[in-house]
Amino acid sequence: MTAASWNVLESGPAVAPAAPDAASPVELLRRSGRGDETAFAQLYDATSSRLFRLVLAVVRDVALAEEVALEAYLLVWGNSAEFDPDRGSALGWIMTTAHRAAVDRVKNGATTFTSTMNWEPPVRPASQVT
Repeated sequence: MTAASWNVLESGPAVAPAAPDAASPVELLRRSGRGDETAFAQLYDATSSRLFRLVLAVVRDVALAEEVALEAYLLVWGNSAEFDPDRGSALGWIMTTAHRAAVDRVKNGATTFTSTMNWEPPVRPASQVT
């Protein structure tokens, strides 16, 4: 997945505009908590661009931001039944989950596999260079 697929470079609404019959983020979270994959897909579509931009601002690496964003959505999926609308907004809960995942990744120094490799190309003697 590339940064372009996350719409990170596009300007526009932070949350996708809702269709007239679209469920609210609170309802989508409730349905996701009951295992409704369609509701979760709608929630993802409505929030993924904003979530990715938030994560990218924290980790400052596109590949790592993609990993953390996916991790955040796994956390949202797994914990959506715990969301309490009396304690805050659905979008705030989702973004807080993503922000915490990003900060944890930065704090722990964990990076993507390719970023941690200390590989350098082998140096060949000049006599072997054609």
